[in-house]
Amino acid sequence: MSDSTVTDLLAAALQQAADVARARLGREVSVVPAEAPESSAILRFDLPITSGGRLSWYVANEDATGFSDILIGGTGDRTAVLTEMHLDALTVAFSDMLSRAVDGIAANLTQPLEAADIDLGMETELPALDPGSVRATLALEIAGFGTFPVVQQVDPQLAAFLAQHANADIVAAPVAPAPAVDHDTPAPAGPVPVAGGAAPTAAAGNVIPLATQPVRAARAPGDLEMLMNVPLPLTVELGRTQRTVRELVDFTVGSIIELGKLAGEPLDIMVNDRVLARGEVVVIDEEFGIRVTEILSPEDRLRGLG
Repeated sequence: MSDSTVTDLLAAALQQAADVARARLGREVSVVPAEAPESSAILRFDLPITSGGRLSWYVANEDATGFSDILIGGTGDRTAVLTEMHLDALTVAFSDMLSRAVDGIAANLTQPLEAADIDLGMETELPALDPGSVRATLALEIAGFGTFPVVQQVDPQLAAFLAQHANADIVAAPVAPAPAVDHDTPAPAGPVPVAGGAAPTAAAGNVIPLATQPVRAARAPGDLEMLMNVPLPLTVELGRTQRTVRELVDFTVGSIIELGKLAGEPLDIMVNDRVLARGEVVVIDEEFGIRVTEILSPEDRLRGLG
């Protein structure tokens, strides 16, 4: 079998990934032809295969930004400032999409195919294709967002395995025609800034270091609105300390426990054991209350609830 067999398998893989994107975004998603993205910031998603070889996806940083903005309930702004919420949602969504992509490939093989843990990286441009590797570029056409080109690539070891064990008839949904391009709409220019840090330098490739971000549960569209009515316990923490078991056993009525806070220092206001704000004690109608004196940003507060 030839390279065309492997590209057919990659088309089947992206069709499966489109199903995940459709469910997570709550929008219609189809697979269409595309050209490789031209960007100075390329995110790389590597998925090692346990039988040998590696499946890699390359996407433009600005496209990934818009995609993640939809995931957290935004409009899909490709120029948005990336927060940790964006990165968390993007990482988990792409982990799911790559996993389903492997399922799509495996369904068309005579041998089992399993993936290991995803690895994330960055490139200043799309790398040159190594001899024996196979690359296929298609795009997710997302309603209300536009095209999201995805460059899929398998290394020589995986390409040889796929070509050897592919079914004679590869089952994949047809690729939709390429959408009309609106040349009057300017493409987003330049790299996407990172929230909470200095602007990346040209030498660093102006890319977001996704590999340093922790993986957390992604938020489906509408989840944020639903969360607004969820009751959560709010705790005001006066302070913390540690004591040995012997000291705890020796406690009696009247014992004094020293806490790790100075008198007059702001108290922590916590939800889910995460600090969302700080404040000072007040008395209201003979009951204690707390006046908020410091509060985290809305993004940090929502992330703290997760």
